[in-house]
Amino acid sequence: MKAVRTTFSVVVRAVALVFMLFLVVGCEQSGPTSFIQSSAEGGGSSFFVPKPEDLVEDPETGLMIIRGALNIHFSPKLAREEAEKVIAASGGEIIGYDYSVNFFQARFKLDGAELEKKRIELLSRKHVETVSRASVSVHIDPYYVK
Repeated sequence: MKAVRTTFSVVVRAVALVFMLFLVVGCEQSGPTSFIQSSAEGGGSSFFVPKPEDLVEDPETGLMIIRGALNIHFSPKLAREEAEKVIAASGGEIIGYDYSVNFFQARFKLDGAELEKKRIELLSRKHVETVSRASVSVHIDPYYVK
């Protein structure tokens, strides 16, 4: 029988190969992927996908934003139905949502300064955590680090 001589570099290469195989197998996806976590119980999500005519440039930031749309995030303490009532009472129409995190996209028949007033009005309501313009770009934003 012939003796096999194993060198340190052969062992290191073998271990590296086995590690890479485990890494590749471990990273393999078995289903569809998304940047958004799947919604929890009682959840569900549907996000508004704008058409080119729905977009305008925000003069303050240079971002492309959805005309008349606001992103509204409510406290987890507020029931979905109550959040929907707040939006309707404010004159908004729900165009997108992620119920698992109490996030809504709402369209208002307002623009410019009137929409900014509506944003501040919504922020003053109890259980509203954040309200922002619905932007679809970041490339011109001066605060975005590339």
